[in-house]
Amino acid sequence: MPKSANDPQGVPQDVAAIRRQMRAFLNTSDANGKKVGNAKWGVYAFYDYDGEPISM
Repeated sequence: MPKSANDPQGVPQDVAAIRRQMRAFLNTSDANGKKVGNAKWGVYAFYDYDGEPISM
């Protein structure tokens, strides 16, 4: 993954923001106290060859 001036990890700021929000969402708990990110079924995130999320 190429380095970017926007982020020390080489990820553009908008991509880093999306990843932070995804992590925050996956760490939230549902009404039963179960972590959303531990579900067996759900929504998948797909990334392109540069490691950026693909939007549809």
